[in-house]
Amino acid sequence: MYSPYRLSVLGVLTVIGYVGALTISSAQTHVTGYINDSIILAVSYQISNTTDWLQIRWDMVHPKHVHLLICTVQFGTQPKHSMFPENGYESRMTIIPENGSLNITHLKVEDSGTYKVSMLNNELEKEMLIDFTVLPVRTEDPAPGADTAGYCICSGNISSVDVATSAWILLGRRLSSIFIAVLVLLGMHFKTWNRFRSRTLKMVPPNRQLW
Repeated sequence: MYSPYRLSVLGVLTVIGYVGALTISSAQTHVTGYINDSIILAVSYQISNTTDWLQIRWDMVHPKHVHLLICTVQFGTQPKHSMFPENGYESRMTIIPENGSLNITHLKVEDSGTYKVSMLNNELEKEMLIDFTVLPVRTEDPAPGADTAGYCICSGNISSVDVATSAWILLGRRLSSIFIAVLVLLGMHFKTWNRFRSRTLKMVPPNRQLW
C-alpha cells in the first residue's frame, strides 16, 4: 500500500510528466523578412517517447485568419509524415517535420502578420505566436570604388569613357598644370624685379632721378 505522502508525490510526478509530454519553444517571437526572399519561422518541440503521432498546424491569426498548413507526423521504426494541402498555402509554404518550423518562399507584403503554431498529440495541445514582418527589398551595396557623393569621372574607370572625352580630360589636366606653373613663375619674376628696383633706388643720389 502507498502512504498518503507517496501518493501525493506520485500525483505531482504524474502532472509534471503530463505537462512535459509536449513543449514548444522558439528563439525569436518577432521575425523580419524581405520581399521575394525566403524565411523560416523557426520553432522546436519536445515530446515523450510514448507519443505515437504529432499534428503540427500553422495559421495566420492577424490581420486576417488564414489556415496555412497541417503536417501529421507518425513515429515508429520508420517515421513518416503527410501535409495538407500538399503544396502548402499558395504553394509557397512547407513544414519541417523534424522541428515544426514553417518555411515560406517568395515573400509578399501580405505575408506580414501574427502566426500561430499549434501542436497536438495523443495527450495534449500546445501553441505559440510569432510576429512576422515583410519589408521592401534591401538596397544593394554600392560597387567597390563607386563615388556615392555625386557624379564624377574617376581615373580608374577612364577606359569606359569615349576617346574624345578622355582626350579632353587629359588636355584639361595638362592645361591646368601649365597655368599654375606660369602663375608661379610670374610671381617669382615680380618678386625679383621689386627687389632689384628697391636696390637701384637706394643707389641713386637724392637730387637725381632714375628716369
